[in-house]
Amino acid sequence: MKLKYILTFYQRIQLSLLFLVILPFTISSIITYVIINNEVTDRITSSNQQILNIIASDLTDTIDDITFSTVMIARDTTIKEKLNSLKGSNKINTFQEYQNVLEVRDFLSLLETKMIGAQSKIFFVNPSEYIIHASQTGRADQINSDWNEIQPRVDLNNTRTIQSLGVIHNDESNEGDYFFGRVIRHHVSNEYLGTLVIRIPDSYFASLFKNIEMGRLILVDQNGEEIARNQTDSFSDKEILRIEQNISRVSWSLVSEISQKEITGSITKVFFLFFILIVLFILVFFLLSIYMSKRLIKPLKSFEKIVKEFVRGNHSVRFQVKGKDEIAIIGNTFNNMLDQIKDLIQRIEHEQEEKKVLELQSLSAQIRPHFLMNTLNSIKCNLSISGDPFHSKKIDSLISLLRSYMRVNVPNTIAQECKLINAYLDIMNMRNGTDIAARIDIEDGLENVEIPRLLIQPIIENSIIHGFVDREPNANINICAYASESEIQISISDNGKGMTKEKCDTLNLLFKELSDELISDYDRVGLINIAQRLKLTYGQEAYLEGKNNEKKGTTFIMHIPKL
Repeated sequence: MKLKYILTFYQRIQLSLLFLVILPFTISSIITYVIINNEVTDRITSSNQQILNIIASDLTDTIDDITFSTVMIARDTTIKEKLNSLKGSNKINTFQEYQNVLEVRDFLSLLETKMIGAQSKIFFVNPSEYIIHASQTGRADQINSDWNEIQPRVDLNNTRTIQSLGVIHNDESNEGDYFFGRVIRHHVSNEYLGTLVIRIPDSYFASLFKNIEMGRLILVDQNGEEIARNQTDSFSDKEILRIEQNISRVSWSLVSEISQKEITGSITKVFFLFFILIVLFILVFFLLSIYMSKRLIKPLKSFEKIVKEFVRGNHSVRFQVKGKDEIAIIGNTFNNMLDQIKDLIQRIEHEQEEKKVLELQSLSAQIRPHFLMNTLNSIKCNLSISGDPFHSKKIDSLISLLRSYMRVNVPNTIAQECKLINAYLDIMNMRNGTDIAARIDIEDGLENVEIPRLLIQPIIENSIIHGFVDREPNANINICAYASESEIQISISDNGKGMTKEKCDTLNLLFKELSDELISDYDRVGLINIAQRLKLTYGQEAYLEGKNNEKKGTTFIMHIPKL
């Protein structure tokens, strides 16, 4: 059941007021929230992208410094000779070796100073695993431990490029330092002289990442190993805003991840508080509207009470008019309407009394047709008994016609209508002294299709009166009923004298338009009646069509759409 039939008018007014307040507010709030959310997200994304660009630029400069430093030692033949003299030593045995170590250490210190911004530390490991480091800072055992862990990662055959050796994590703090390496070989003999190792501490990455205030920043090397991050907490939010910046020098990826909840959390809280305030405002408004609506609806309640009293039979009840406002005008009009309804009820009661008298007269009149039918039936029986089947058959045909005329408003099947045509032709042939034959062809399945009673007979009558006016020999009428995809067609054709093309066109226009002006100028009432009954029964798609036959006569086709 529809909602408007369940709720009262007063309740519908309340719901309408509430709907007209809540709907615009909800839509505007959602649109505002989405716009602000998108704007904040875009600004944060833009800000993080700028920070990523700065960090990536700093990392690129650091990688360039590291690459430059390793290239210097790889191309300096003097240092290579010093390293060549130390390649077989695992400790300092002579004063010359001591001087060579000092020169190498000074050179490494120079390189370390070049990379001071990255807080990098450099040491060199010869084939005998003797370690020379640039500065005295740091524990020797820690350096040995670091070298033992990264040594398997060094590719001794790669001398042309700097190698990323990965991260060594501190078990206590889970922080890790990143290591680069460069294999040094003799420039003449290509003999392995040792590996230059550069360590970038975790503190360097922490200083780069400190400007990130929201989300987390992750630095990943070319193997997908995490180098550093500024936040270790995992995100529970599935919606994460991710920005990635590539560092092409070493194929690293700098990834910024921000939780969508982290971005929209503050906005959501503000909107939630705002929404609560608006809900409270709407509640107050709704209570005030209930009070005001009750005052406004009071006259309608009075109207409702008066109508119920009037329906119960108290026709003297009237609305008490007060003032000169719109309700007073409606009240006066309402009282006038009740007066008119009262007069109308009295007239209807008087008409009902007269209708009862007419019904009694109609019942009496129905006795006459039944008397006539019974009399004709008795005559038919007497003729059959007397040996006169010819006139008995004609009376039987007349009885069939009279019975159809008496039940003209009851539909009939196509087969029964065609049977009635045979009875009609029997009467007309006897009356006019003609011998008109009817040929009937009904497609299988259409015999029991119902059509209005006496729909075909006026066309047969038209053929007899106008088509066979000269009483031509071999007169016949063909009745065919057949179906197409969308309609049923009933065709009635004769071999009479036909009609002119102009008259046929006029008839078809009349059947199509059925305007009062055209009908008043036409005298063939039977055909007009068929066209009108078709449209009234089956709709505007049904119509009657007339046309001349190729040789002789006229054909009328009834087009009946399938239901």
